[in-house]
Amino acid sequence: RDEGAALLCGALYKNSSLKTLDLGGNQIRLAGLTDISKLLQQKDTLEELSLWSNDVNDEGVDELCVGLQKNSKLKILKLGANSAISEGKKQFMCEHFAGRVHI
Repeated sequence: RDEGAALLCGALYKNSSLKTLDLGGNQIRLAGLTDISKLLQQKDTLEELSLWSNDVNDEGVDELCVGLQKNSKLKILKLGANSAISEGKKQFMCEHFAGRVHI
């Protein structure tokens, strides 16, 4: 799962046309989210990313925040159905990335 995220991110560095990516339901954890965050920091072609129903927790959200802070092109990040994200972290995401993050 995380290995697959790493491989996919490696391929996406070369892609300049992909706008929407749905990775929902893939059990992606911290290692995979770190790779996704790095991709978001370096690529600004994605406009929508779904990480719905993965194994995202507060640490993973922190990783994604790094990517979101450096990427203004991503308009929608879907994080719903990730029960390990605390209410405080959900509130933080909604306040700091209003309109971009859907939990």
